[in-house]
Amino acid sequence: MHRKIQYNDEGRILGVVTSSERYIDVAPEFDVAGHYVDTSQAPPRLAEQTDYPFEYSIEGLTVTVTGVPLGLVIDLDGEQKASDGTEPVVFEARSPGLSSLSVSSPVSYVSKYEQIIISGEL
Repeated sequence: MHRKIQYNDEGRILGVVTSSERYIDVAPEFDVAGHYVDTSQAPPRLAEQTDYPFEYSIEGLTVTVTGVPLGLVIDLDGEQKASDGTEPVVFEARSPGLSSLSVSSPVSYVSKYEQIIISGEL
């Protein structure tokens, strides 16, 4: 069990927190964006997320996504496809207009999100 005190800027103790949660001490300026806890290590350690060259092109109603690592899931307006890490992933949009394109990933990778405009015709 870990026991810590919470306090405000004036130094007034606000309470005592007891937790069995896992924790890693970080510097006050630490920013969680771009980091995760690598639990495959003993002890677990902070690690930086892997970024990748997510790119897409639109031709008519066809959206082609490249640069996504193996196993990550690409979503275009609710239609999902997994990347094989080598071939482009191709979607046929249902209609022209504003669409959401995203890549969800395990914590070790950076997730991506784009709003795109598909101007092709039905």
